[in-house]
Amino acid sequence: MNQADAALARRWAENGDREAMRELYERHSRRVFAFARSMTGSEDAAAEVLQETFLRAARGMSRFKGESEFSTWLLAVAKSAAGDLGRRAQRRERDQKMDPPERVNPEPADHLGSRELTEAVRQAVLRLPEAERLAVTLCELQELPLQEAGAVLGWTEGKLKSTLWRARGRLKKQLECYAS
Repeated sequence: MNQADAALARRWAENGDREAMRELYERHSRRVFAFARSMTGSEDAAAEVLQETFLRAARGMSRFKGESEFSTWLLAVAKSAAGDLGRRAQRRERDQKMDPPERVNPEPADHLGSRELTEAVRQAVLRLPEAERLAVTLCELQELPLQEAGAVLGWTEGKLKSTLWRARGRLKKQLECYAS
């Protein structure tokens, strides 16, 4: 466990220490924002989720027991905040309307512009069902160990592994036109 985060979280929870809260925000806001952007597909929505996450964390610090990493607990709060902000219905509607990315450059993937490929991958991840998108975001994009990602999602390691397997299969199918 990150002892510095644990000490800051204790100071925040026990004394309402604003400096500890600011330090934790500076340490974790980028990761929470990136996670929220991956979940919502929107920078505006991600900023809203980031704000809501830290508001909820401030109100709920007494529930942080220090049994897991602070970052794991905070990402679980972010996951809840994103879901509660009503983005699910909008994402489902948008996802159904999205067409698969068209291949602009007919050459092999290693000749593609990195922007095109990055955008194709981003769009493919956004089209995944929510559970698969969460698993890919935490394990592949955020690079959390399986145990931590499972803790964020409240899943067993087995469920996480099988969800990742399905997600990778969908991504492979969606992006096969980019393979050389």
